[in-house]
Amino acid sequence: MSNTFDEANLRSSAPYFLIGAYYDMMKYMECRKEENLKDCPCSYSCERKGLCCECVKYHRERNELPACYFSKEAEKTYDRSFNKFLQSEQS
Repeated sequence: MSNTFDEANLRSSAPYFLIGAYYDMMKYMECRKEENLKDCPCSYSCERKGLCCECVKYHRERNELPACYFSKEAEKTYDRSFNKFLQSEQS
């Protein structure tokens, strides 16, 4: 199976709303690192800072949430777990 984009295969195998979402996402996939850095609340220094798609992927693979989901106080703990998120939202 090829890893290349095949529009015909996509149209035949995916629900239509997913196809529209895919095309919308592709329009905005250009990374805007400098713009992202202005709003990034993460205090941890790493190679993904400002690269939101890479940051989200990294944390999802670890069953975590990125810093931008947490309050300033909770973010400083570097605990990115779902439990920490829920605790910080309840307090």
